[in-house]
Amino acid sequence: MADEGIGAPEEGDSGAAESGFEAISPPAALCMLYLSAIALGTMLLSLPWAQVEPLSFGEALFTSVSATTVTGLTVVPTGESFTLFGEVVIALLMQVGGLGLIVFAYPIIVWLDEAKGDAGEELLQTELGRPSVKGIGKVAAKVVIFALTVQAAGAAVLALTWVPDEGWYGVWRSVFHTVAAFNNAGFDLQGNSFQDYNGLPQVTLTIAALFIIGGLGWSVLLELSRRGKRNGLSVHSRLMLVATLVLLALGTAIFAGAEWSNPRTMGALANDGERWVAAFFQSATTRTAGFATLDFGAMRQETGFAATVFMFIGAGVGSTGGGVKVTTMAIVVLATIAFFRHRREPVVFGKVVEREKIFAALAALCSAGMLVVLGVFALLMTQQGEFEALMFEAVSAFGTVGLSQGATEGLDGIGRGIVMVLMFAGRVSPLFLAYFLLAPKKTPERDGKAHIHIG
Repeated sequence: MADEGIGAPEEGDSGAAESGFEAISPPAALCMLYLSAIALGTMLLSLPWAQVEPLSFGEALFTSVSATTVTGLTVVPTGESFTLFGEVVIALLMQVGGLGLIVFAYPIIVWLDEAKGDAGEELLQTELGRPSVKGIGKVAAKVVIFALTVQAAGAAVLALTWVPDEGWYGVWRSVFHTVAAFNNAGFDLQGNSFQDYNGLPQVTLTIAALFIIGGLGWSVLLELSRRGKRNGLSVHSRLMLVATLVLLALGTAIFAGAEWSNPRTMGALANDGERWVAAFFQSATTRTAGFATLDFGAMRQETGFAATVFMFIGAGVGSTGGGVKVTTMAIVVLATIAFFRHRREPVVFGKVVEREKIFAALAALCSAGMLVVLGVFALLMTQQGEFEALMFEAVSAFGTVGLSQGATEGLDGIGRGIVMVLMFAGRVSPLFLAYFLLAPKKTPERDGKAHIHIG
């Protein structure tokens, strides 16, 4: 009960306000802020001076959703459809969407502090991989500074290629693509991504380095930046780095093996060096970056399937990328191996994986799989197109990847709405998973064991 006196709220008012605060969970509040950013972006992109030629409200909305969720799927060519003002708006939306929780968390923490206690800080703590909330404000500031520093370095390297030919616009082109790459958003100003840059490894490898760094996750990057000041890397960081290297190597081998002689993709490149760089680039970009140096619509069927799997896996926890996350899949694989080796629990780097983490990984995998299945089914029910192409677009949307085989531009309003829902769900679902992981667990009343036949 509020104390009586000057400034005390009237009876009925405070209770309503307090219950209103308590009714909002941190991830729900963060979703509302994401939606607010999308709405603001749509409004700005709908302005006449943001457009080269008049665009529909639906086209502006789709672009805003894609940029805020750092996906990169488009229904209109970015460089041809938007003015410099519009391109700046898209870049800002990508930056906000990529930094996501770190940008949005503090308003939520302040807003819900009394009603929710440390819930908001705990959510930010999970995103940053901190063992405690102490000093988390400084850590968040370091993350933002690190992100901007890496992007500035990337833009400087890209400017060496574009500024001599394009002058001041070359500076902007460098900044735009650096923001898009680091935030794992596949927006480009060329219209065909980086398919014309296979002979310029200083461009393609810089872009690849940016989205690989952005996809590692903030906790991994922070540990790497302070290595030497403390003991070795955590189990999470080591698992993330090893799994990333394995996926990059596996993907490079798959793309090279399947597309090396394809005259519509790698077979058209000048030499073996370009082919290996292209194979590496496609291996890295499929895990949520969304850029391409080859035409994914011209790839062989087996390559498209492999790309779909990589898009579903995605990037690291707490990163600018999407997907079910690399360590999530790693835990599921480790648990499967432990089962077949008759072990009660999986072990990684000499440490036991907690059962709660296994449940969380399975929950993430199952929920993501169900969302993708529903999305694919909805597209098949409402759109004309081949199954493989529609599945590719759906997984690309949910994984916030941005790669396309050309089906997105041909979708009608319903199809675009389905894709927008998938993009939004793919971006915010990790927030809900983290929140449920932090929530207190209930111990069920037990009355014996359930005997269920499996397999």
